[in-house]
Amino acid sequence: MRMTIRVGKTFYYDIGLRDGDTILPKIVRTFNEDHPRFLEDFIEFYGKGKIRIISYGDLKDRQEEIDNLLE
Repeated sequence: MRMTIRVGKTFYYDIGLRDGDTILPKIVRTFNEDHPRFLEDFIEFYGKGKIRIISYGDLKDRQEEIDNLLE
C-alpha cells in the first residue's frame, strides 16, 4: 500500500505520486465522494499546511522527496 494521509479529520489511503502523469484526471470518485488522486493534487486543492503524512507505505524510500513537496 502507498501513503496514508490526513486532511483535516479525513484519512485517505493508497495515495501515490503523480510522477509527471498528465493523462489521469486530478479528481477521482470513491464511495460517492470526489477527492484528489495523487499527493500533488491534494497539495493543489488543500494546500501544504493541511496535509499530514500518516504512513509513507511503499513510498518509504521516497520520503525525502515527499517531505520536500510538503515544505
